[in-house]
Amino acid sequence: MRRIKLASAALGLTIGVLAAVPANAWNRQIPTTMAVLPATVEGIAVGADNNVYAVSTSLLDNGNGELFVIPPGCGPCTDILPRQITGLPANANLLGLAFTLELTPRLVVAENNSGQVFALNIAGTGNVAATLVMTIPQANRPGYLNAITVEDFLAPGVVSNRIYVSDSSNGGIWVKDLSATGTQATPWIMAGTDPNGLLLPPQPPPFPAKLFPNCCGANGLAFSAGGTRMYVANTGWRNIIQIPVTFGSGNPPAPIAGMPFILATGINGPDGIAVDDLNRIWVAANQSDEIVIIDGSSSNTNPPLTTTPGRVIDKMGDFHGFTGPVGARTGWIGLLFPASVAFSNNGDTLYVSNPAFVQQNSVVGCPVPPGPSGPPGGTPCNPPFSIDSAWAQVVFLPSPRSTVVKFERIIGFTPTAFP
Repeated sequence: MRRIKLASAALGLTIGVLAAVPANAWNRQIPTTMAVLPATVEGIAVGADNNVYAVSTSLLDNGNGELFVIPPGCGPCTDILPRQITGLPANANLLGLAFTLELTPRLVVAENNSGQVFALNIAGTGNVAATLVMTIPQANRPGYLNAITVEDFLAPGVVSNRIYVSDSSNGGIWVKDLSATGTQATPWIMAGTDPNGLLLPPQPPPFPAKLFPNCCGANGLAFSAGGTRMYVANTGWRNIIQIPVTFGSGNPPAPIAGMPFILATGINGPDGIAVDDLNRIWVAANQSDEIVIIDGSSSNTNPPLTTTPGRVIDKMGDFHGFTGPVGARTGWIGLLFPASVAFSNNGDTLYVSNPAFVQQNSVVGCPVPPGPSGPPGGTPCNPPFSIDSAWAQVVFLPSPRSTVVKFERIIGFTPTAFP
């Protein structure tokens, strides 16, 4: 959480201890593989114990919701045992994961098929019990609940019970005060307050189409360092959306969403995002296998980082190939469909999940082929795979299914001067 990594801000938290590189080159630091997991993992969060928590996208793992607890010193660990999650809906698909800022923080996870959020009892080492804490109104189902964030810009000691959850199909963000009675969330921003539809997913064109990227709209989300903005990744439109924030009543005052606008565009598959203390936005680009770092704003640093908010500051990581022959269905080095990002508590490490999704864009009227990956090339009715799917197919079955990697010592970088 940003509130407990303030010490790293004094060090100038940025991007990586660098070796000599050519002028104007991106860092492209190769991450350390932290854990090799037998399930398809997307959502990750860092606990007060410094462990990394990850949940399986269980729709792809025979309906078994699983929690993995990864010690920070792993590099790599191949023996992380899953903890079975009980109390979830059938065929649950777990995505966003975050720790709340309540007096006793809880680990909450978004289940996208049911439009529900569950708190996970992570005490002990056995099964993990899930308790319903949030649901979206029936009129808005089926939604596609995706990422979760909290008000991590608050001063130390200030408690907030609110969580914010992106809805990738309805094109909006829900908020729930977990201390209030009932479980139903309220809209934080939806179509009525987003008149330009910047949080919506792309829609099929008005003419016959064989391919359109209908997933997803609003995805990764995070507040700015000062809490005066929220940044949202719109995956389908390849945009980072900026939402101005004002504050209303309550203790702490409740954030109120303003008019969204596009801060940056052209990121290839923006998925999970995180914001550091210098208001730099770290974006997992799932279709270019990289972490893209962009300047959120020049206004809250001294001296200013740049006069061009939205500019790319650096890029980290890449897909660096397999650990063995391609035909052996081995593991991989680096990033492969990076989906979620989270900082360590001291801000010196960035963790990234790599679910290595084999992804097809769906077309109305075209059945999805059986199995998680489908036959190579699909059927004549099915559209092409995404650009990463050919690589992901090599490692998707039987194992490993995903990795969690870490970029360490992410301090000490001076951004390239803007021309």
